[in-house]
Amino acid sequence: MRILTKSLILMFAAAGVATLGLAGPAHASTVDCAQQQLRADTPNILIVTCTEAEGDQRRGLSTVINNTDQAIQLTELVSLISFPEYGTTDCGPSRLQPVMLQPGTQLACSSPWVLAAHTWNVTRAAAFTLVRVTEAQGRYTTLSVPVYTYY
Repeated sequence: MRILTKSLILMFAAAGVATLGLAGPAHASTVDCAQQQLRADTPNILIVTCTEAEGDQRRGLSTVINNTDQAIQLTELVSLISFPEYGTTDCGPSRLQPVMLQPGTQLACSSPWVLAAHTWNVTRAAAFTLVRVTEAQGRYTTLSVPVYTYY
């Protein structure tokens, strides 16, 4: 069951990024992901952070999945990659312009592609997702989900 869940999350994350028009070149790539619940008592709100490698390029992919029966309010979603180079994307939601994520939906975006220019860093990547969520009950949570990858 856990493998099926992880496979579905990866598929949804990739589909979400492609839907937003942020998918990179149409080449074979390697993706490594980490997922985390927003909090221990909210197992149905998942944050997924992935690193993607295509040749000597790397990027981070960030996805928030709302599998609850209530809408949640995103007040921040940032996708960043910090290794081998730094790149960040503000994915849109803010405190002034929050995004309501309806039940059964997700929001995904990606950091910019960065170049692994040196031979010693071609096999590594580090990416992060920063998310701020306000739930229907008014509870406000901030979370950073990292993934460190060796290809």
